[in-house]
Amino acid sequence: MVLRHIGRIATIVAGLSVAAVPHAIPGATLRVWKIGSPHYGNVPPTTVAGVLREQLESRGIAVEVQGFPARGFAQVFSDSVRRNVAPDVLVFDNFGVVEGMVVGAERFDGIAEAPEVQRNLVRVTGAYDGLLGPERGWVYLFSGSANHDAARAFALLTPQCGLKAPARVDLAALGSTLAAAYLEGDTATLQTHADPDRLTRLPLIQNPVDVDGAVGCTVWANSRLAFVQVLASYQGRDAIGRLPLMLVMRKISAEWQLLVASRDPVTNGVFTRQLDELTVLLDNESEATVPPGATELRPSDRIFPVARMGERFGAFSWQSSRADDVVAEIGEFTYKDDARLFLTRPSRPGGRVEISTGQLWTTRDWWNWRIWSITRAGNVACSEVRSFYH
Repeated sequence: MVLRHIGRIATIVAGLSVAAVPHAIPGATLRVWKIGSPHYGNVPPTTVAGVLREQLESRGIAVEVQGFPARGFAQVFSDSVRRNVAPDVLVFDNFGVVEGMVVGAERFDGIAEAPEVQRNLVRVTGAYDGLLGPERGWVYLFSGSANHDAARAFALLTPQCGLKAPARVDLAALGSTLAAAYLEGDTATLQTHADPDRLTRLPLIQNPVDVDGAVGCTVWANSRLAFVQVLASYQGRDAIGRLPLMLVMRKISAEWQLLVASRDPVTNGVFTRQLDELTVLLDNESEATVPPGATELRPSDRIFPVARMGERFGAFSWQSSRADDVVAEIGEFTYKDDARLFLTRPSRPGGRVEISTGQLWTTRDWWNWRIWSITRAGNVACSEVRSFYH
């Protein structure tokens, strides 16, 4: 499997997109139905983000969008299936129950007494995000639609990350290989590049998928610490589409090794946008010494923080590293097979730092968390690990 990854990904790590599946069928017009929130009774706007429209048009695909309220939609959809005029793409505003269609839990319950319809709904991530509003939501394809082949082929195109190649092609290539190994559950490849301080055990992912293509798009790095964002297209049991991944690697004994891999939306959103700020603080000349780590993590192990009087959320807190050359600290919060990262800038060595519980999402499972203290040279000291249920 290692050789298969390297051979497939080596052609796309320079930042230019190469499709790993047949191109979307030209000349099709995708019919999109957008369904409003069941909580507000609204009809969503029929707008399409310009970037998505351009991507479709560049492949000869047009798009028509209609909006519907949640109330009564299950019957409307059932009728369209019966008359063979079902839409190609279904877009749900946020999450909730749409008259028997349970959206947001990756299943649909009883659509007008037609269980075979449920089996033909395919969840899609990433590819059609330009149809979602600011509240986000869920996108599904219907495999019985007239243009399903075109809709699916577009969803599986290898993502594009622009014409500018990453500054470190070697790290982009390694990131692409490791991202594919992570998504496919390729333990052998991951173990070869495993950081000894990695928090999550192998195999990392609970539900492996087939990766059609992966592109190492952006690299933030100095000579000891690297952050690589990879865009991948995939096919899985529960979903297909595209997604971003963030990989953090350290150079140990002249080899780059994987400390964490994350599909988490906050890590690949807010955290990623802060990396320019972090890498400006790093250099390649400072002394390569490992600093003392963060201490006094609160609350105690296996305890979830309680909100203070008058406040909505509790907070995780710690005492920052006392080293003068620590330029930033990262809170690593791992859940299931994923990780949410938060970048912090201590105001002074040994100062108290907090992260609100409101920045986490409920998994009804156990989490682990710790703090990385990062020096100007890119050396990382990891604190002790605490756990909690959330």
